[in-house]
Amino acid sequence: MSSLKLLALFSLCVILRLTVAEDAGTSSTTCGGSPDPAPDAQGCSITGNFVFHSGNCVGKNELDELKARLQELSDRVSGDVSRRGESEENPAMSCREIFLSGSYTSGLYWVRLSARDEGAVQVWCEMGFQDGGWLRIFNMMAKGASTDQAAEMYDIITRNGPIQAVLSNTTSSAIYTQGLDLGMYHEVVYGWAKSSADVVSHYGYYRDDLGLKGHCYIDGFCGDNKVVATMTSSVTKEKKEIKTGNDPTYPHVGLGWSTQQITWGYDLNTSPHGHWANWYTSSCCLTGNTADIRDAGSNWRYTILIR
Repeated sequence: MSSLKLLALFSLCVILRLTVAEDAGTSSTTCGGSPDPAPDAQGCSITGNFVFHSGNCVGKNELDELKARLQELSDRVSGDVSRRGESEENPAMSCREIFLSGSYTSGLYWVRLSARDEGAVQVWCEMGFQDGGWLRIFNMMAKGASTDQAAEMYDIITRNGPIQAVLSNTTSSAIYTQGLDLGMYHEVVYGWAKSSADVVSHYGYYRDDLGLKGHCYIDGFCGDNKVVATMTSSVTKEKKEIKTGNDPTYPHVGLGWSTQQITWGYDLNTSPHGHWANWYTSSCCLTGNTADIRDAGSNWRYTILIR
């Protein structure tokens, strides 16, 4: 439990004991001329005086002032916890912590780089997707159908850059995870959304309880045609062993399965819906996409989320 939470609990405990003391019964002994409390009342007199264990007496006005100050402290500490992530001085451990503290709006927040490092960075937290609390580390707006644009994506996703805020209407120049302790993160989404304003609707998902250190793309490029993970497609509900694109010059760029249907990225073997994929996995080997990507025109985007 954090020191702030412990302080809040201590304050509430003191307030409770003072309140109980005010309401307690009395006895016949005196403290400064006023009757003492009954034995189980922890020292409250009939006149409203309070006897601390040290034997000092506090008047009712002083007691009320003390309670007010403790309540103010408790409210302030509780507020600090609920506003975690809203400033560089009060960063959260993760987007997930921010979501669980009651902040359900996607936007810019401050998170710590690791449990050991007090340094914080401003990032974009995605709260509207799958139970909230996702950190966006990559975004790419729709590209045209040429192989040159496939090469542009390859150049971007094979690089990693310093962790930073990633907006949904931009195209990243790398996957932004450098400086972040990936051991704290366990879930990955390679997603597609129909526009910069829409939440991810088509995606591949996987989880690693040991953390994401060393994971391909997330923590550095591992080479062409290398296994990334077994992922579940939200479109077909199928689990597939997913690899990096097997040939950037063909091109097969991004993520795919078998020999090779691209499911996220560019596939030269176009389907009727185009070269770019959005997680259709049920047949090989034309581009793994649905009519949704065709209907979205030039508004769609790719993104990577971790949690």
